[in-house]
This record gives sequence, structure tokens and C-alpha cells, in this order.
Amino acid sequence: MTRKRRIFISVFALTTLAITVTILLYSSRTGSESVRDSDRIIPLLSSLGVNASRYTLSYIVRKSAHFLEYFALCASASGFTLCITKNKKALIIPPLYCLAVALCDEFLVQAATIGRSPELKDVFIDLFGALTAVSIIALAVYRTSKRSKK
Repeated sequence: MTRKRRIFISVFALTTLAITVTILLYSSRTGSESVRDSDRIIPLLSSLGVNASRYTLSYIVRKSAHFLEYFALCASASGFTLCITKNKKALIIPPLYCLAVALCDEFLVQAATIGRSPELKDVFIDLFGALTAVSIIALAVYRTSKRSKK
């Protein structure tokens, strides 16, 4: 294994771990803290001309955060997976990892946190973010491998 590959493996592993820990730490915050965080983005959206109620904007921010967190988590986990194996079929593993994190996040962490409640729709949003990331990566890998065969 080359030095460059070992560095990539380390970077992707640490990034995946850091994103996972960040997701779980943010989920362990109380409901009012979570709302306060998402409400900080609302003035920015309003200044960009997004015209909706405060509740609607807060909801959009929170659900977008779910999608983006798991998009990033799956992208990082996919990078790690592709570095440790040449088998492209292994790209099934990162979304499964993300699903496991999402389920733990919702039904273990949030269920035990004051002012939070587990929601299955959040798990679906998380999984959609993960599947979007792995689909983009799989397409890029496919196109790259197709070009290298020419």
C-alpha cells in the first residue's frame, strides 16, 4: 500500500468519525437548543428573498441539515470504502452505515434527549442524503473506469 493511499484512508476514516460524532452530539442537544440553532439561519434566508413563515423556514433548515449531514457522512464513508477495497460493489456499505447511524441518532440519542422525539421521516431524509451522495460517487467511479478502459 502506498503512502498516499494510507494518507487518504486516514483522512477519510477521521472525517467519517468526526461527522458521525458531530451528528450524535448535535442530536443530544435539547429541543430548544436545536430550534435556536436553526433559527439563526432564518434571517439569511429572508434576506435572500425567501418568503415563508418562521415555522416553515425553521422546518426547511432543520430537514435540509439532516440531508446535508448524511450526504457528507456517506461521501466520506464512500471515500474510505473505495480506498480500502477495489471492489466497487462495496459502495453498498456506506449507505448502510449511514442508516445505522440515523437509526441510533433518532431512536437512541434523540429518544433520550429532553424536548426531542424520534421521527422515522428524519431517518428517510437522512437515508436520501446518503443515497444521493453514493449515487453521485458511483456514477463518477463508473464514468472514470469507463474512460480508463478506452
